Amino acid sequence: MADRRETGKEGMEDTSLNRMILIGFILNALLVSQALAIGYPLVVIVFSRYGNTPIQGATVTLYSESTGQQVSMGETNNLGRVDFDNIAPGQYTIDVQAVGYESRQALVQIVDKWERVDIGLEPITNSSSQSKSLFNLPDLSILSPSPETKTFIRNNILYLIAGLILIISLITLAVSPRKRRRW
Repeated sequence: MADRRETGKEGMEDTSLNRMILIGFILNALLVSQALAIGYPLVVIVFSRYGNTPIQGATVTLYSESTGQQVSMGETNNLGRVDFDNIAPGQYTIDVQAVGYESRQALVQIVDKWERVDIGLEPITNSSSQSKSLFNLPDLSILSPSPETKTFIRNNILYLIAGLILIISLITLAVSPRKRRRW
């Protein structure tokens, strides 16, 4: 009788251990899928090149360089800022247009962190419209790209947690005693 009770307890321990391992794998899969689904933020700041003042109401359009398709569009706020969330890694063209200013383009490469692009627009004048017709080249400069530590850490913590859960689950599985039941 004593043997049957102990076997029953061990069976319960094995079942709860298997449940813990299964929960660990499920959590790991959820965290990895969440981390893989996250794109990276892109912040575009639009300002007047004369006076360095922010331009509110500028239309900022993001195009994929590989497909030429529009990915996203936004309008700058009172700080001249527009935020694009969950941008997949790749190369993009940023097209900026504002009333009273010449339109401008810039290239940005999203790799594994957030990017910030500052774009200065020139007011439309008679001399600037003549220079535009003579030199109709897009501005491909990217000013002040810098990583946002908070987003960078958040994305990498998800990978770290998923990896730790997987390692703990595998160690638990390897260390857990495998007992044979005798009927």
